[in-house]
Amino acid sequence: EMSAQIAHEIRNPLQKILTGVEYLRDYCEPGNETVIDVVSKGVSSINEVITRMVEYGKTTLLNLQDIEINNMVEGIISGIQSRLNSANIKLAKDFPDKARMALDPVRFRQALQNIIDNAIDAMPNGGKLKVSVSFLCEDKNRPSKTVCTVINPFSMVEIKISDTGTGMNTEAMEKLFTPFYTTKVNGFGLGLAMVKKIIDLHKGEVSVNSNIGTGTEVTIRVPMKIVT
Repeated sequence: EMSAQIAHEIRNPLQKILTGVEYLRDYCEPGNETVIDVVSKGVSSINEVITRMVEYGKTTLLNLQDIEINNMVEGIISGIQSRLNSANIKLAKDFPDKARMALDPVRFRQALQNIIDNAIDAMPNGGKLKVSVSFLCEDKNRPSKTVCTVINPFSMVEIKISDTGTGMNTEAMEKLFTPFYTTKVNGFGLGLAMVKKIIDLHKGEVSVNSNIGTGTEVTIRVPMKIVT
């Protein structure tokens, strides 16, 4: 409720600023439009922060559906292939033949997309992105590519996303899922906080292992459920 109220109070004057700035554009001398563009982009940036803040603050109900994880990840990869090519990032995939489970497709895709985007951003000079999907069928079992034949409280799907990028120090690791904390110049600090919220809603867990100069690995484990 607080985030929604703040958004309302901020967006009204922001819209007035944007309207006024666009009005002034018609009176600019040729070549002086840069200032107008900077202000307009600044307003858009603030609006984006507000949108993410409201989304993070919402009480979310999951829309669980029977989803094939491999297809979801392949869809994300298809959308970022041009970015991978231009950034000279090599992609490695390690998927089982099938990996169906109950997930909210919109929310879970958002979580995976955020993690993959972070991995790409961490490799400005190229590198290797690896995405793997495995199963944990029994307590203390090693991850396997064989689907669980019996679904029990320990049955989980494990998704690992790793990069060979810049990595993170201890301070960044400790604050990683804190809202509005970011190490990016143009970041908002809500991406990984939203990832944590989405995985928590799925009754799962997310962990991160990172070292400066060698890269980062994000591990997601979500209990396997059958859609009834």
